[in-house]
Order: sequence, then structure tokens, then C-alpha cells
Amino acid sequence: VYRQDCETFGMVVKMLIEKDPSLEKSIQFALRQNLHEIGERCVEELKHFIADYDTSTQDFGEPF
Repeated sequence: VYRQDCETFGMVVKMLIEKDPSLEKSIQFALRQNLHEIGERCVEELKHFIADYDTSTQDFGEPF
């Protein structure tokens, strides 16, 4: 999901800059900020998944 989101953001930014090259500098910071936030969200979701998995495997004994 993270990679797809990054590719989508990158493609949209590229299209916008192709239409209006003056946007490049102003949009660069916003893109980096959004990609960072997406990364943080994905890491948190992964941590939540791992915690849920660990909890569910405790119910069934030791993992394989």
C-alpha cells in the first residue's frame, strides 16, 4: 500500500508540474511531508497488525 500511495502521489505531482513548471519548488516540500506522513501511518498500521497477531497467537499457544 505504501509503495502504491507514493507512486500515486509522485505521478500526480509530476502531472501538475508538467502543466505548470512554476509549481515545482512549492509543491516539493508538500510532497515530502505527505510521503513522510503516509510512511508513519503505514508503520503504525504494521505495529498494530503485529500486536494483534501476537495476541491471537497467544490464544492458540506458541507460533509455529
